[in-house]
Amino acid sequence: TSFTLMSVPFFLLAGEVMNVGGLSKRIVKVALALVGHRKGGLGYVAIVASVLLASLSGSAVADAAGLGQIQHRAMVDAGYKPTISAAIVAGASTIGPVIPPSIPFVLYGAITSVSVWETNSYPSPLSLLRSSSWFSMMPLCTTARVSETWG
Repeated sequence: TSFTLMSVPFFLLAGEVMNVGGLSKRIVKVALALVGHRKGGLGYVAIVASVLLASLSGSAVADAAGLGQIQHRAMVDAGYKPTISAAIVAGASTIGPVIPPSIPFVLYGAITSVSVWETNSYPSPLSLLRSSSWFSMMPLCTTARVSETWG
């Protein structure tokens, strides 16, 4: 089990390397291309970017640290209220722990002696439900239209 637990700091290290290397900005650009054209597009971009980064890092903290500042600044520049922007970014970042590979599920597998492969196959329906619920709530939260502030 100690070998399995070694993966936790490596998840965090991988998240930091992705941020320093510019992967966070690239993820945001992909998300902008996918959903940025919709009304309130930056809110949708925040969700999609968090889902994409979570599928790489497995951590809500890595999502918030890597994407939070970039997304919040762009949303405020586009006309979102700072409180709404912060709520959307913070909420979208919480999707991370239910998208495989996930640090909590690695820890669960290590503690209960369940295969980590099996534990990471369970949360997929939950992650789809959670991200879909965020998508359905976005029209209530957003009123601004996307602007080209993502450089």
